[in-house]
Amino acid sequence: MLAFILVPLSATFSAEVSRVTCHAVEERTVVLYRGDSVQRIPVEGKILRSVAAASGLYYCAVRGENGDGDLYLGFIDYQTGSIGFERRLPFRTAEHAIAKLMAGDGIVYLLAVPMNGPGAAGELFRIPPPPGEMSRAADILDFYADGSDCYMLANTNAGPRLVLNEITVPLALQGVGSFSIREVLDKRLVLVSSGGVTEVLDMRAGRSLYQYANDYEFLEPDGYNMIIQAVDERVTEPDDRVMIFYKVIIDGVETGRTDSGPAGLTREIKVMLEPNRYHQVRLERWLLNPGKGRYDRENNIRQPKIKEIYIPLNRIVKLVITFNNKEYSYTITPVYR
Repeated sequence: MLAFILVPLSATFSAEVSRVTCHAVEERTVVLYRGDSVQRIPVEGKILRSVAAASGLYYCAVRGENGDGDLYLGFIDYQTGSIGFERRLPFRTAEHAIAKLMAGDGIVYLLAVPMNGPGAAGELFRIPPPPGEMSRAADILDFYADGSDCYMLANTNAGPRLVLNEITVPLALQGVGSFSIREVLDKRLVLVSSGGVTEVLDMRAGRSLYQYANDYEFLEPDGYNMIIQAVDERVTEPDDRVMIFYKVIIDGVETGRTDSGPAGLTREIKVMLEPNRYHQVRLERWLLNPGKGRYDRENNIRQPKIKEIYIPLNRIVKLVITFNNKEYSYTITPVYR
């Protein structure tokens, strides 16, 4: 007896597909319901994923023992009730899992993620019918296909970004949670979530509009939209006698400095920056020279690196830079009420 892995029963009412009204997917069979008749179409291999389009059904099937083998993308035409084509995919189930499958305007989009990295970025494949050439994009966290548009949530060194054709919008969302595209509205407003936080982006205007959380409220700017905190961890008792401050340089311009204090004291500065864009933030570490009665700049080896930070609209961002006497660590978080 065959077990059902999907029972979408998706309705199809296009006149071009004759009298097919719905379908169901079994493990190795696609069942088409055409009026009062039922047609069973056997598929070679085990069907792992399927997605319905106006003219037919796309499926991914694995051929091999114990569920490990070559993967194929196939298409069943509703009108003819037969397999229109199959294409071999360039990865195997032992290496990658199919995280998502969508179809739009005759093109199939498939996200393959590493088996040993749940929640990690994967490869997005754009697969046209034969003999069209298959293309791919790396470091993709999620995607959404809407007709001819494909919204890609890409992972970069500067954080996640949403990409649509030539438009790229950085996300203000931070953290290591699972990023996903929740919804696309009016082919322009995209809701992206990470845990309990959602960001709304306008992909036609190329900007982030708003963020909201399920359990708390974000603090809105009131004279500043960025807090910079510098902390030197105490390593030994004499550290308490070393007086330190940091100069703050933003986009190549000295913006101010933190107050002075010993190791272990959090030094802070608040600044107002242009929102909805990236800024380059650099700190300079200065130490008190008791013999000369002045502060001297530390050598370059002990200086923090430049950090590129995105400032969202109507939000306050906090950058915490911590020095353990060997290296710096950086934490970027939104500020809540």
